[in-house]
This record gives sequence, structure tokens and C-alpha cells, in this order.
Amino acid sequence: NPTSAGKRGEYFRVDDSVVLDYRVISEQELPVLAERLRGRPSRFTAAAEFAASSRQMNRLLHKIRRLSPDLVRYLEAVDSKLNTLARLFLMEELDPPEQSARKVSLSAGGIGFCARAPLTAGDLVELRLVLLPSQTGVLSLGRVVYCEPCSDGDAEFPHFVAIEFDRLREADRELLVRHLFGRQNAVRDRSAED
Repeated sequence: NPTSAGKRGEYFRVDDSVVLDYRVISEQELPVLAERLRGRPSRFTAAAEFAASSRQMNRLLHKIRRLSPDLVRYLEAVDSKLNTLARLFLMEELDPPEQSARKVSLSAGGIGFCARAPLTAGDLVELRLVLLPSQTGVLSLGRVVYCEPCSDGDAEFPHFVAIEFDRLREADRELLVRHLFGRQNAVRDRSAED
């Protein structure tokens, strides 16, 4: 049940690595950016849109597989091509495009990360996350909850910033929850092997 999964996802955090781009925005920008989140998909969020539609298609493909395995293989190849195109769009949208992954604390309700410059509690922030390894872009608006010295002593990123997602499309929240469950299961599997 995606709804209950979404609610459960709010209550756990996962240490993760994502490509992260963010900027402080003004209250005046908020209505335009919030409308963009409700609007049609962008080049940045195309992979997320494709992931949502692929989940819906999987049930149909399962039914069709018994009747025509060749048709299913063809449709899966087309889906793969579209996902490759969406990832290319995503990489073109990043600024700079060669950004590397950063360690974050991620939940379906917010994100924490070490930053170069301090932010102020209450600041509005536009966040662009690229989930790995799927290379899926998630666009969100959030509010800074707090900012304090980063505990790991990193001179380049000395400020730990906690942000609560203020506006996040429901499909993106579901995508985040699925990603978080996958990451949590991967950690659990690695622990079981040790």
C-alpha cells in the first residue's frame, strides 16, 4: 500500500549518497516554483515520471508476457531507451553537470547535509536531488529547520543543514520512499553478510 509506505517512510532516515543542488529562494519566488512542481514534468524530473509510469506498466507487462513474450521484450527495450534519454536530460540540467555525490541523511520528510555556507532556520530552499544509482531527479521546495557545525570536521563543508520538505509531488515522495526502502534493505543485507 503506497499510502502506508509513504507514512512509514517519514519516520526513518537513511544515510545515503545523492547528487545535490540547492539554492535559497525568496518568498516571492515560492508561488512560481510551487506551480512548477504541480505542472508538467521538466527535463530534470523526466526520469522520475518514467519510473512512476514504469511501475504502472509492470502489472500490464506481466499479464501480456504469457500471451506475447516478444512484445514484452520489445516494450522493455523501448522503456530502457526512454530511461536512457531521461538520464541524459537530467545530466544536462545539473549545474555543473559533473557534480559528484554527497553524503546526506535522507527521509521522505526531509534531508540533512553538510554545506559550505550556513543557512538560517526558516530559509526557503529549492532542492534538486539525483537519487543513485537510478539517476532519478527529484525536485522539492523545503524549509531550513536548523543549521549547526558539521560533526565530521570537514573544512570544505563545515555547516550541517537540516531541511524539511515543504512541497514535494506525491509521486516523488513515493519514489523517495521506494528508494529509501531499497537503501535500507541493502544496508540490512550487508549487515547480515558480516
